[in-house]
Amino acid sequence: MQSNKPLFLLTSESVAINLVISLKEGNLSAIASILAEDPSLANVRLIETDDSRDSWRTPLHVITDWPGYFDNAPSIAKLLIEAGGDPNVDCGGSMPETALHYAASSDDVDVARVLIDGGADIERGGGSIGTPLANAIGYGCWSVASLLVARGALVSSLWEASALGMTDLLEELLEARSAAVNVHGISREEAHIQEELDQALWHGCQVGHVRAVKLLLARGASLRGKPEYAGGQSHVDVAKSLGTQRELLVGLLESLL
Repeated sequence: MQSNKPLFLLTSESVAINLVISLKEGNLSAIASILAEDPSLANVRLIETDDSRDSWRTPLHVITDWPGYFDNAPSIAKLLIEAGGDPNVDCGGSMPETALHYAASSDDVDVARVLIDGGADIERGGGSIGTPLANAIGYGCWSVASLLVARGALVSSLWEASALGMTDLLEELLEARSAAVNVHGISREEAHIQEELDQALWHGCQVGHVRAVKLLLARGASLRGKPEYAGGQSHVDVAKSLGTQRELLVGLLESLL
């Protein structure tokens, strides 16, 4: 009788070393051979020490880990899923991200597409920012963000709608929040609405959605307010910034000069 218990493997073991090297090198034939010999390795949980079984990475996490874009990663992801790799297994720990969270955070849209086609939950929480869509938007990963929306990901916050340039939805959300303030008349609620407006404005600037920015300014968003994670970036600074995928490409090209 086959056990349903997850398979754990120390990263120091030769099998794990060979697996990880093959994954990162994009050695498709080596991965195929490894899985043919032991299909359970498609879903293995790789751990650093024997007493760290509350946090791990699966092979799907390895090929989507930062900065992503490993050679043959889309084909390897497909191979792993076909062999039984579960795209909805998280990495445990305090931030239980799935491989789709990882791909969303590096804008590796080709791998993200394979994961979604393979059954990845696009609404799964637990990411460093939240859902895969929240991760994608928060880290400036616009290709994956667009893919997730196209595949039906829920857009329910002002900052997400603003970053995606969804002005009709943004207006609907603004109306709903205004109605809530009028009904309850609570100053704390009004302060929260202002924070949401300012956060949405910052993200609208991040992507350069002029209509969203104009709409938010007209509704009371302020250039004086920024989300805590904005750091020292002004609205002008963030409007000039590149998305994650382009920043990675610039870094790659500069390293070759």
